[in-house]
Order: sequence, then structure tokens, then C-alpha cells
Amino acid sequence: EPAGESRSGGHPEAYPPMHSSIGLPLLLQGKVIGLIGLADRPGGYQAGMVAALEEIAGLGVVIGDAYLKDLAQARLREEREAAEINLRKNEFQHRQIINSSLDAVVTMDENCTIIGWNRQAESVFKWTASEVIGQSLTDTIAPPRMRVRNTAGLVGQLQSGESNGPGQPIQMPAVCKDGKEITTEMAIVRMDMDGKPTFTAFIRDITERLVREKNERRNQRLESLGTLAGG
Repeated sequence: EPAGESRSGGHPEAYPPMHSSIGLPLLLQGKVIGLIGLADRPGGYQAGMVAALEEIAGLGVVIGDAYLKDLAQARLREEREAAEINLRKNEFQHRQIINSSLDAVVTMDENCTIIGWNRQAESVFKWTASEVIGQSLTDTIAPPRMRVRNTAGLVGQLQSGESNGPGQPIQMPAVCKDGKEITTEMAIVRMDMDGKPTFTAFIRDITERLVREKNERRNQRLESLGTLAGG
């Protein structure tokens, strides 16, 4: 009898008296999200009716769980799509930066296979990206005398720069598509992607600079000899 329930707050004004009631909570993931409530049925509510209402409440829980799972999957798809869009955007921006670099930028995987080749690399080495992507570095820009069977060893040599640390510029000879050999300055940076090492070489052709510096030193020596000879 609801009227005799100590927790009852009473009936609103003009509300008919309540002689019997039943309430079953709706649970979703252990939390109460609603209530199935019936009241004032003549004769009250027997055990069979309570069991039937419990089945209805249980069905609501099943439907609610399925809805939450679908909602979670939809949110996961949205987050994945948003992440893919951001990734493509970042990749596009990265390519734009690499292609606008004044240095030749060559990226290799752990097997020394070329996976990145920017426009400046095309200009320096005369190979197009489509010609070298998927090829070994040792078969493209490494001079024949420096080609080794263990390409991973060459990557280690490039990365270490012998006595220099990773990312420090080193001088390395390189060969172009037409067979012309040049002297390059390289800075090798290692980045791990999906647990695999990737090496990016920032390469600059310094052949002309070295010739110019050599000529300047020779001229300076000649000037010094001329000064000494002139007394």
C-alpha cells in the first residue's frame, strides 16, 4: 500500500489515491537509467505479472546494450575516419615541405630501399622518383666501388657517419644517372615508423663549393708567394 510507505511524499492535490504499485529499474551497464512503473491495478500485482515485467525490463537492457555498442562502434568509425583525414593532411603537408626543400631528400627503409625521393633529388641525381622508388640505394646513387652486399650495413655507415653522430653532416661521394660522380654533404636522420627504422638523408651537392674553396686556397698561396718574392 503506497499510502503506508514511510518514504512516500504523498499525492499531489487532486491526484487519485494510489492503492497498489510496482516499479522495476532499467539497468544499463550496471547503472539505473529508467524505471518501469505501474500503479492502481485492481487486485494488485501477482508474482506472474512481476516476472513478465522483469522479462520486459531485461529485453530493454539487451536493446540498450546493443544500442550502446552500435553507438560506440559509430564513434570509433568517426574517430578513425577523422584520424585518417588528419594523417592524409599531414602527409600532404609533409610532401609539400619535402618538395620545397633546397636539399635533395631521400628516404630509405631498413633494407636500404628508397621510399621517398623529392624534386630536388631528381634535379641533383637526374633520376625521377618513379625510376628509383622501390630500388636499392646502392644501385642508384652509391658509386660502384662503395656498393656492398649488405645494404643494411651501408645504412649503418651512413647513419653513423663513421665518427659523426646521427644527424651530423658527412661528406659522401655519390653518382648520378649519367655516371657523373659528385661530392655530397649528407645529414642522416633515423625515425621509427610502426616499429621499423626509416632513414631520411638530406643531401646537398657541394662539388662546386669544394672546387671554389680549393681555387681560393690556391690563389691565397700564390698571393702569399708573390708577396714574399716582392720582398
